[in-house]
Amino acid sequence: MEQSQASCAAHAPAWAVALFLASLSLWMGAATFFSAGVLPVLFTQLEPGEAGRVAALLFPGYFRAGLAVALVGCLAVAILARGGGRRWQAVAALFVAMTLAQAWATLVIHPEMATIRGVEDKVERFQELHHLSVRLNGVVLGGGVALLACGGLLFRRRDDRA
Repeated sequence: MEQSQASCAAHAPAWAVALFLASLSLWMGAATFFSAGVLPVLFTQLEPGEAGRVAALLFPGYFRAGLAVALVGCLAVAILARGGGRRWQAVAALFVAMTLAQAWATLVIHPEMATIRGVEDKVERFQELHHLSVRLNGVVLGGGVALLACGGLLFRRRDDRA
């Protein structure tokens, strides 16, 4: 009887599986908490300018931590993809796309936003960057939700019946 793709991943080092699940869960939990918890409270309870200043203080740490967790997750998913067949290669591709979105927001978008925040003749550019940042965050959250939703399928053997 030949091994299924999922069972190859099941025979991957336990630390790689744990690291993948922990990094994905931590990344998505933090992104969801920040996007759906912290920011809405800031912008409904404070004046827009003050809320923006507080958010600007939080963004660097939030984005850097997200990128660090994503990079750790990339290591784990690369190990899982190496022996897990097409299913895990697809997971790796999605995880890398999410990590690239996080990296772009962290290393390019938010540093530029920080330098032009509050500059009157840069408001339009700031808004463009903000909208791009929201879309990149959507890529991260959408990909993460998809991976979490498919989690049971990733570790199931082909011959298992649901």
